Amino acid sequence: MSNYIVLFAITFGILFVATPSQSDVAPSNSPSALPPSTEAVAEPTIATPAVPAPGSETQPKDPFAPYDVGDPNAIWKYTDLTPDERAIANKGHAAAIGETVHAAYNSAVAERAHQAAADSAAAQLGVSGLAGTGVVP
Repeated sequence: MSNYIVLFAITFGILFVATPSQSDVAPSNSPSALPPSTEAVAEPTIATPAVPAPGSETQPKDPFAPYDVGDPNAIWKYTDLTPDERAIANKGHAAAIGETVHAAYNSAVAERAHQAAADSAAAQLGVSGLAGTGVVP
């Protein structure tokens, strides 16, 4: 039993001596511990944008604009439907959500996009939250 205690003491002593006395955290006066710059660094760019096939660029679709169906004559009209198809269309129309709900979602998405832009700008400036800076978002 005493051999185990001696072995334990020797092992503990070796581990204690082998442990580095300095922390792996850099001291506060080292250059790597400087606070981040408050100015955003400009992205490196080239003179002309890279486009795989010039002339094939497409603009992103506005998420609130309806899709273009193309030829208006190719669209089915309500009067073209059979009575059974009209019953199904009426059921779907009755279940559709109103314009007030669409307007509410539109407003919420626009507000969230504004908040996301503000959060992104704060992150680029290195500010964790605008509440502590005295700036009211």
